[in-house]
Amino acid sequence: MNRKEFLEKLGITLSASLLIPANILGMNTDELEHKEGEVIIIGAGMAGLACAVELIKNDYDVIVLEGRNRVGGRIWTDRTTGVPLDIGASWIHGPDGKNPITPIAAQANAKTYCTKDNNLVVYDENGKEIPEEKMDKYYNQYNWTLDKNMLKNKK
Repeated sequence: MNRKEFLEKLGITLSASLLIPANILGMNTDELEHKEGEVIIIGAGMAGLACAVELIKNDYDVIVLEGRNRVGGRIWTDRTTGVPLDIGASWIHGPDGKNPITPIAAQANAKTYCTKDNNLVVYDENGKEIPEEKMDKYYNQYNWTLDKNMLKNKK
């Protein structure tokens, strides 16, 4: 039974806004009224897990249901080949600490690295590094093609 069928069979209708953690919406969670209750959260991705944490902090009993055999939603590293391959989220954008994932990564002792978009090495089909000058030429051709097509679509 998939998630949709489960919800249809139970007749549950959820508003997505109820699953968004208050602190992500800019609300001060200290001002939330502390109540006791039971909440079922559908999905163990970042939003569902963050929502569960906030609800637990506010004395709710929480059950998180996930249709897959793992948690994390789109955040997933496949290690089946022996080499880690990020299938989902690979970067935390905004290293200035404003991204709500940054403190979660720090709390989990995740090793992070600051990357530079212009620090890129590209190899051809034979494993030979493509020189930066050639990559600049390709990049300029790519942008020219995009610009040309955008102007064409505006007409």
